[in-house]
Amino acid sequence: MGVAKRSTPMSKEVFTAKELATMINVNEGTLARWRETGRGPRHFRLDARSLRSPVRYHRDDIAEWVNEQKAITAALAGDDPPVFARRPPMRSSLEGIARMRPDGIAGGESGVE
Repeated sequence: MGVAKRSTPMSKEVFTAKELATMINVNEGTLARWRETGRGPRHFRLDARSLRSPVRYHRDDIAEWVNEQKAITAALAGDDPPVFARRPPMRSSLEGIARMRPDGIAGGESGVE
């Protein structure tokens, strides 16, 4: 008689909305609202042609979304922000072009170094 292995939550490939809601400790309604507004993890329907088809979430999409949330949280907290948050905004695209050196690298105030 073999011993049954207990599966860990992320050992599955595909999760229902109820399973994901339990895993991340949110209400299923919150997941539905996130789906409508494009804020939550990427999802799919078993029958893509029917809005009544059950929603599912793939493990890799959940992991990617969690990592994005961690990066955003770190950036807001001032910890190691992601690259997109480190670049200072340019005042205008023309100013940015004017400061470019011929080799394509941003130069100093005069535009040429």
